[in-house]
Amino acid sequence: MRGGPGPRARTAAAMDIAVLIVDDFPLVRQGIASVLRIDPAIRVVGEAANASEALEQVRALSPDVVLLDLRLGDDDGIELIKRLVAEPGGVAVLVITAIEKIDTMRDAAAAGARGYVTKRASPRDLRDAIVTVFGGGAVFDQSTTEDLLRDFPQIAPTGHATARRLLTSRERQVLALVAQGHTDKETAELLSRSVRTVQNHLSAIRRKTGIHRRAELASWATRHALD
Repeated sequence: MRGGPGPRARTAAAMDIAVLIVDDFPLVRQGIASVLRIDPAIRVVGEAANASEALEQVRALSPDVVLLDLRLGDDDGIELIKRLVAEPGGVAVLVITAIEKIDTMRDAAAAGARGYVTKRASPRDLRDAIVTVFGGGAVFDQSTTEDLLRDFPQIAPTGHATARRLLTSRERQVLALVAQGHTDKETAELLSRSVRTVQNHLSAIRRKTGIHRRAELASWATRHALD
């Protein structure tokens, strides 16, 4: 795990995620900020146009999440990720970029980014990704997430406390029952909920953890002793 304390623990009801936006185009920064301000759980604390400004703002503002474009003029976005995650405080870096190459995604994961979304993402997907990386999860393309988690274990959700920050109480209950081998229907009956509700919870769990196979979700739940 990266050094320094992890993201500050908050309940979902009191979540206050401080975000720094790093992009060399002012109009893009302003557009992203307006999208994020729709979510009461997210607070935009600053903006930066290049690597030096980003590092200064991280040290001055202590954001929980840095939303980073990889193309910053003459600055190397991958190198900036390495410098950001080395800063005290355990800031989570979420890449938002127009680059859709798997090699670039792997480079970002290797550098320490916790997530990678393209500028094709919807506003809701972007906000969800911020919440996920804040909670300790990883957000990468579904088809490559499992390979990335295996190759770069530093981005994998770890620790009992992280698991409890990442998932809601109901999501932990659903996942615990899945780990016990219950089907969606059985889980719904045990929780007095509809099958559709259980499936919605499982979709949220998969999005937050970056784990999509049922058996691997069960293993993750067992490893983190969810109840």
